[in-house]
Amino acid sequence: MRTREAIALCLARTFTDPVIYFVIFWLPAYLVKERGFNQKMIGKYSWLPFVFGGIAYLLGGWLSGWLMNRGWILPKARKRIMLLGAICLPVAILAPFAPNAGLAITAICFITFGHGFWTSNLQTLPADLFPGHEVGTVAGFSGMGGAIGGLVANLWTGYIVSRFSYAPIFITAGLMHPMSMYIIFRMLPDSRFARQR
Repeated sequence: MRTREAIALCLARTFTDPVIYFVIFWLPAYLVKERGFNQKMIGKYSWLPFVFGGIAYLLGGWLSGWLMNRGWILPKARKRIMLLGAICLPVAILAPFAPNAGLAITAICFITFGHGFWTSNLQTLPADLFPGHEVGTVAGFSGMGGAIGGLVANLWTGYIVSRFSYAPIFITAGLMHPMSMYIIFRMLPDSRFARQR
């Protein structure tokens, strides 16, 4: 757990898992408070971001394999798909400033879609970076980082939303994946991967 690789994975999940937790737990409250939705409207529209997320979870994993089948080395394929996901997330910053609820939900769809690309590859990295007998420990350690990040972010979200608005939360959510991608590129150069294929 003291290795550079384990710390990088833990940090990446600490910063990015809270983003999807925000959508899962706070989207209905946001739609009610900021967009004037009632229960019926929430049921009618709030499932859309999760459909985009589900598609991206499947597509993100498939795409990295597709790239490897076309000659890309494993670390480059994984990181490129994660980068595509991270690039989607800054669109989230637009959600609280969108002139209507439809555009706000569209921006939130970018969160779930980008996170799907990101996490479908991030969660394979323990097996790519470590020998088999260490994979479970590293996956658990990084998951712990995500859980702690989610706990702290949830408390922070409640505090910010009750005193200000959702805008600072969406801005933060839009920046976490690009920042974590920087951590991955800096701390996990291709040469550190145990598996190259």
